[in-house]
Amino acid sequence: MIKAMKTHILFLGFISLILLSVYAEALQSVKGKIVNTRNEPLYNATVVLLNSRDSVMVKATIADKEGGYNFENIAQGTYFISVSMAGHDTAWTTHFSLRLNESFTAPFIVLKEGLM
Repeated sequence: MIKAMKTHILFLGFISLILLSVYAEALQSVKGKIVNTRNEPLYNATVVLLNSRDSVMVKATIADKEGGYNFENIAQGTYFISVSMAGHDTAWTTHFSLRLNESFTAPFIVLKEGLM
């Protein structure tokens, strides 16, 4: 009986650790702002978070009216951001790493007007 209780307690402890690590993985976030060459916010730009290892898209969003974007619940890892918008050249950030319980604020990403 005592051995069975110890087994159950160990099993519950193991499950708790797994759930805690899964929850902790989801605490990272990435945010930033998209502007033009006159430092004016660009809204409706497409912002894509990409995995540095293989350039696979992790998440995508559209910049808000202030040019801001936010990616929540991002796993630890190394990433970069691609931003595109009609009438502008595509821009990319340098690669950056996210660690446990860490948020990353990217420097302003400047989109230059391109060929239409």
